Amino acid sequence: MLSWASKLGYHAAAVWSLEVRRTVGTTPEEQSTTDDRGLTQNSTTQAMNEKETAGNTDESATAASDHAWLTGSTARAPRSASNVAANTLRTLLQDPQAVRKLSPPQLHHIVSNIGLTDAVELLEVATPQQVRDTIDLQVWKHDRADSEELLDWVFALVQLPQEVAERHIQAIDVELLGFLLRSRMNIYLAREDEAPEEPEGTFYQTPDQQLILDLLDEESSRVDQVINVVEALYTHDADSARRLLANLMWEVSSELEEWSLRWRNARLQDMGFSDPLEALQIYAYLDPAKVSPEEDSADRPLRVDTEPITAPEPSALLATGEVSFWSDAMETVTDPAEKTRLGAALMALTNMNLSADHVDPADEQGARQSMEHLRGRLSIGLEHLCEADVQRAPAILQHIALIRLARLGHSLILDQQHRLLPLLRQGELGRAPRKLDLLDFALQDHVGPLMAPRPRFLEPGATLRPFRSKADIAVAAKWVDQVILSAQLVPRDSWPVGELPAPVTLAGLFCTEVANRVLGTEGPTTRQEIKQLIKRIDAGRFGEPATRAATALAAERLGRTPDVAANTLMASWLDDLAQTLGPLDPETLDLRFIHGLHTAEDGTTEYQ
Repeated sequence: MLSWASKLGYHAAAVWSLEVRRTVGTTPEEQSTTDDRGLTQNSTTQAMNEKETAGNTDESATAASDHAWLTGSTARAPRSASNVAANTLRTLLQDPQAVRKLSPPQLHHIVSNIGLTDAVELLEVATPQQVRDTIDLQVWKHDRADSEELLDWVFALVQLPQEVAERHIQAIDVELLGFLLRSRMNIYLAREDEAPEEPEGTFYQTPDQQLILDLLDEESSRVDQVINVVEALYTHDADSARRLLANLMWEVSSELEEWSLRWRNARLQDMGFSDPLEALQIYAYLDPAKVSPEEDSADRPLRVDTEPITAPEPSALLATGEVSFWSDAMETVTDPAEKTRLGAALMALTNMNLSADHVDPADEQGARQSMEHLRGRLSIGLEHLCEADVQRAPAILQHIALIRLARLGHSLILDQQHRLLPLLRQGELGRAPRKLDLLDFALQDHVGPLMAPRPRFLEPGATLRPFRSKADIAVAAKWVDQVILSAQLVPRDSWPVGELPAPVTLAGLFCTEVANRVLGTEGPTTRQEIKQLIKRIDAGRFGEPATRAATALAAERLGRTPDVAANTLMASWLDDLAQTLGPLDPETLDLRFIHGLHTAEDGTTEYQ
């Protein structure tokens, strides 16, 4: 291995709210004035995994402020992010010292918006450490390095004046530079005549004539870039370049990438980004019965800093203009010190949430979606503890850590998931375990998003969004009740033997059994039996015999007299079937298009 990594870490994502400037109403110029006074870059690797609290979160709050300086929209006439960054670039180039004061997230955001080619002048005056840390944010996609983008960066750096290029290249981890070269070439000793007769790509002999490189890129432009990089390395330090390439003969690119990732993630933690694996604690289940409004887990205030960050108003964080219990609760917090504490804690929590969701620092849309989910979980957790009384919020927020609120809100949603997990695992709701395809389409549309790793709520109009309130959970609980009741009315041991055809649902199986009892038949419904059913439809509904048969069948399977919920569900199934069959011409039936029954042409004839 080329070197030894002293720290371990994982990819971290962007931080806190992209909506702060929209809510507060400041322009990028005004915001930059504030941040020039307030930003600080603490160098510490303190992890953010203190149990159940988000205390001592200076680093996360700092990274949060860094990101907010260059993101979000303004209250004035909208301007594209690229225009804002271009204007910022022109201003910065007039003062190189201002460039060197940029934090890596700020420099990363500028480069992302104006493009690497236009940012070359900025990189020329930046420090080697700034460039290295910006590359950390630019070229990694989760835990994989983008070799194409990395080549563009290194090629851009070697085009700078020689002294500047040498400093920047030396700052890049040798493992990352080695990964770039090793993944794009095979290396052979020239003097031992060990190179193959035909290259896989393009042969190139190093300037010292001691090594032969088989450049694997198919595009000639990429081959030229790699050659330029190699020649630049030899120009800067021929001996070091030769040793690097010789060592790479025996290295595996995947191992080099892994070690590069470890170095990179250690630096991200130094900048205050949360470790994604540690950040996943924000999604850990928390028993609602073990969360008390009077517990002593509140986030501690930030330590005193010689260059304090500017903590935003709590009401500005996670704000979208939508009224929610969380937004109403934030308005009830009036104590300045408490606002400061909550603002800093929210920044740290948002950073953790974005890291857990693997949101890339430049992915503003992904960040907004992630924070919308967080806002909903916080709102649900706080509403639960306040028992819907928003005036209790200030006192409760003084006693409980925000991460516990978020976990509580998530856990209340998970409680509804957990009610269905046994049925899913046993294959009671689908043609295979963990499938829902035996439920009616409408019910699938509601329950499917609920069972997702990041649960979502389907509101009227088929709009998917995060859960926002306990009222949403109450609606979801009704969906779950209906699913559980459906499985009880049509247990697995009552299903036909063999594979169920695609159109059949639990409702269809139940209605088929009711039809058999009404008509005195068995098995799938035949064409002639369907004709008899059509004749029994009166004013769009089946008559009393079908209702009595359904009630008797339900009583047998439930082991009790059907209640209102069971009668309502059975009636809806029978009414849907009647509305499907009623308009049909009995003489031209096509069983392929009849839903709500298990028909004889479905291919399954034997019942258990």
